[in-house]
Amino acid sequence: MSAMNKKSFLDLLDRYQYGNCTENERFLVEEWYGSLNTEHHTLLTSTELSQISDRILFKLHANMESQAKKQPKYYIGWYRIAIAASITIVMGLTFLYTFYYNYAERSFYKENPGISMLTRKNNTNFTQTIKLSDHSQVVLQPSAKMIYPAIFSKSKRVVYLHGDAFFVVSKNQQKPFYVYNKNLKVKVLGTSFMVQESSAQVSVSTGKVEVNENASRSLISFKPKKCTKAVYVTANQKAIFNEDEHQISKTLVSHPKPLYILNHQPAAQSFKFSESSLTYVFNTLAEAYGIEIMVKDPKIYQCTFTGDLNNKGLYEQISLICESISGAYTIKGTTLLISGKNCN
Repeated sequence: MSAMNKKSFLDLLDRYQYGNCTENERFLVEEWYGSLNTEHHTLLTSTELSQISDRILFKLHANMESQAKKQPKYYIGWYRIAIAASITIVMGLTFLYTFYYNYAERSFYKENPGISMLTRKNNTNFTQTIKLSDHSQVVLQPSAKMIYPAIFSKSKRVVYLHGDAFFVVSKNQQKPFYVYNKNLKVKVLGTSFMVQESSAQVSVSTGKVEVNENASRSLISFKPKKCTKAVYVTANQKAIFNEDEHQISKTLVSHPKPLYILNHQPAAQSFKFSESSLTYVFNTLAEAYGIEIMVKDPKIYQCTFTGDLNNKGLYEQISLICESISGAYTIKGTTLLISGKNCN
């Protein structure tokens, strides 16, 4: 909104308050008021909002003075209470709106001035693939939307995402790739990963990404630190942002896959074991999936395992091994922790 337009709009609000606007102007103001809970409206600055508030309070005060002269005294108290209650409600709603409004997208535009942006939304029930100017590819899930430059700048590659999408990013050590959404900022150099806005998480298939809280996601923060500590996520791991606890934690993805599958390479290991020590079995699985497997009791390593674990998911593989030693497993962060009876 240009300076002239803002001034005209403030004048319009003034006339609306005093009932001096036309029917079309009244409709315009009420339509603007009704759009305050949408993502794409243009907000006035805090100074302009303060000016509007001062004018409204002045008008209310004038009305109260007028009413005090006309009405009996026993009406004045109730009138003042009603006005005070109305003001309190409006101020409360304004505070809540300001606190919860997400400024991430507006900040994205402000931080990338002068760059021609494109917008693509997937309005179908199927995935859609977008090819970016650096040859990276983005697979948009249904209802997802992405804002991205027609051509990336010389220093960095940035996109803004609404919804969920899978990224395959071209490697470029000199030009980092950033994905922003309402909660997170993901930095990569060249990898493949999934960003899910609704669950505020990032799951990595290949490579390594840095996951940060988006510092511009809200106008007000009552936290001692503006952003939580960044985490680094590798293959078969995911980062999850917890807004209530103001933390980003790491864990394993729901369906880990062997690294050779993720990297589109020939099978490197066989998961068929015959009287193999659990030391060897766990090391084979840990290397295949790029994860850490630990045991509570080192004596478990003295046990052996026989079985064919090919064509089974990691968690099913671990469960079958645990059954052989009357044990169980738990996921502690990005580590599989095995408990069970020793074999002596």
